[in-house]
Amino acid sequence: MPLNLIEYSIPPPTLISFEDDIKEHQAKTIRFLGNALMVMQILEVTKLNIGREAADNVIADARLRYAFVAADLD
Repeated sequence: MPLNLIEYSIPPPTLISFEDDIKEHQAKTIRFLGNALMVMQILEVTKLNIGREAADNVIADARLRYAFVAADLD
C-alpha cells in the first residue's frame, strides 16, 4: 500500500469545544434538578398513599441530591 493512501485513511484531528460540553452538562443538570423538584412535589402530595416514613425518606434523598448538584453548579 503506498504511503499516501495510509496518510489519507487517518481522519484529521478535530478541535474539541469545551463550551459545548459545559452547556450540555448544565442543560442535563437543570433537567435533573427540575425532575427532582417535580418528584418531591408529587411525593409531598401522595405521602398518605405510600406511607409517611417512606415518602419522607425519598424526599430527604431527593433534597440531598438536589443540594449536591446545585453546589456543583457554583
